[in-house]
Amino acid sequence: MNILFVYYYPSGGVETLARQRSYALKKHGIEFDFLYYKQGPGIQNIDMNSTFITNDDKEIERIINTGNYEAIVVCSDHTFLSRVRKMNFKGKLIYEVQGLGSFSQAEDWLRQAQPCVTENADAILLPKTPHLNRLVEKYYPLMKKYAFHNCIDTNMFSYRTVDNIESSPIIGWVGRIEENKNWEGFLELGYEIIKSNPWLNCGCL
Repeated sequence: MNILFVYYYPSGGVETLARQRSYALKKHGIEFDFLYYKQGPGIQNIDMNSTFITNDDKEIERIINTGNYEAIVVCSDHTFLSRVRKMNFKGKLIYEVQGLGSFSQAEDWLRQAQPCVTENADAILLPKTPHLNRLVEKYYPLMKKYAFHNCIDTNMFSYRTVDNIESSPIIGWVGRIEENKNWEGFLELGYEIIKSNPWLNCGCL
């Protein structure tokens, strides 16, 4: 089975998620290729799949016809759904919802995307993020939906012991200071940990 994943450019959490997903699917005989409209810093991380960089319809149509894809997953860019249908793609077309910023930004995005998604997509894929679940149910009540937590390979991302630490252990959080990144939750957690373990260092990056 061949799947094509489509996104604006290879960068950040979406690129990491897609790459981790491809590793997991590879073990089950599923090929997971990438199509990005333009170059991005995450391209250096992709080492085992077919990766295409183009936003040209003729080139994209050639890629789709050659790849024999049973499904295409389009992340965020709802306008691409109609482009694919005009290319006579007959497989499953899945619209993936990731991020989209704050609650109000996500609601504006999903409301505007509604006509295009309902007309062209077969299903919606989304993480188990409470506000995204509520919004998708609100604007797409009749569509098939598949929600599950974003995957992580614990063999690749795991705790590592480091020798010769001279200072106190450090607890850190990395991410944008935005509501949906839950930085306030980290501060609350950090406060409770430091209160119980005052020798720890805790900070945001």
